[in-house]
Amino acid sequence: MSARAAAQEANPAEEETEPAGGRQRRQRVRGTTDARRARLEVTRAVSIDPWPGDVTFNAASPGATPAASRTGRDPVPYAAEIHSTRYQYGFALTPDDLHQRERAVAVLDAIANLSRVAGNHARFLFDFSPESLVLRWTDDPAPRFLYAFEQDGGGTIRLRRLVDLVEAGDVPAEELWVAGAVAESVDAARLRERGAHVTASVRTAIEDVKRLVSG
Repeated sequence: MSARAAAQEANPAEEETEPAGGRQRRQRVRGTTDARRARLEVTRAVSIDPWPGDVTFNAASPGATPAASRTGRDPVPYAAEIHSTRYQYGFALTPDDLHQRERAVAVLDAIANLSRVAGNHARFLFDFSPESLVLRWTDDPAPRFLYAFEQDGGGTIRLRRLVDLVEAGDVPAEELWVAGAVAESVDAARLRERGAHVTASVRTAIEDVKRLVSG
């Protein structure tokens, strides 16, 4: 999307005179945007666990933030909502739709090595690289298994819905790369039996799919 609305408003060249009062006024023209569907589509990140409502009490050191600097030498108390969980999200990209096909390789590298995200999450060090990953290389126009991860009562990540889709014939197993911690699950074993590529290494799965994109 090209958001040029602000630059198109209140253009001095579009001043005009009102016929009734004869006074000069500026004609404000509402800006427009050129919107299109993004080449890289990403879903919202959804927590595996529901938020239990945890809140911590903290105190910022004097001078640690602009707000703390205004309080002189006193620490600044504040509360923070915290949520220890895993998040899952999906993404889709068609390399042939890109101006430069090799940019799809850069996207895969970025997802495998994601180190931080925007917002207050950037205040502290978190590991945003994928613990588990499912990639699909396909001509199918529908993703079919967004939000496929779930957690059982023992805290183990499962892929039961994806297994159901494979066994029903909606997703060919040979189009799938399953990697990371979930590779040790019983679901991953069932997917391997049907022809899916299963590995404990996220980097290995990424490199395999990068070769398909480059080829």
